[in-house]
Amino acid sequence: MPCADTEAMQAHLDEISRRVARRSHAVPLFDGAGWHTTDKLNIPKNMTLIFPPSRSPELTSPSS
Repeated sequence: MPCADTEAMQAHLDEISRRVARRSHAVPLFDGAGWHTTDKLNIPKNMTLIFPPSRSPELTSPSS
């Protein structure tokens, strides 16, 4: 996608949703970017978005 915006985020969610196995549920982790948290998103029924608290370095993978 050429931009990180609500339209791109919706396309991303829709693609994840299409690839979730039948009778399964996706739980992706996202940061608090505006296009991740907008009310304009249509969250698929087979998905629950998780937003870790800000400033939580213990949840960040160590760099190599």
